[in-house]
Amino acid sequence: MLSTSLPLALHPATVYLSKLLEAGIDVFAVCELAGHANPATTQKYDLRSQTAKREAVKFLNVLYENSF
Repeated sequence: MLSTSLPLALHPATVYLSKLLEAGIDVFAVCELAGHANPATTQKYDLRSQTAKREAVKFLNVLYENSF
């Protein structure tokens, strides 16, 4: 269980899980590593910036466009 002495964004588990997600590790793998029963719980720890998320969408667009 997380300590209540730190805000969630500063908790070491949040940083650890965010870094794994940032490195491209699958959310389901990170979920297992964290001991979460549900990936939605893991996603609460995702501190990646909106820029990183936009980059991911661009990557998906490139994959889609190159699939034809």
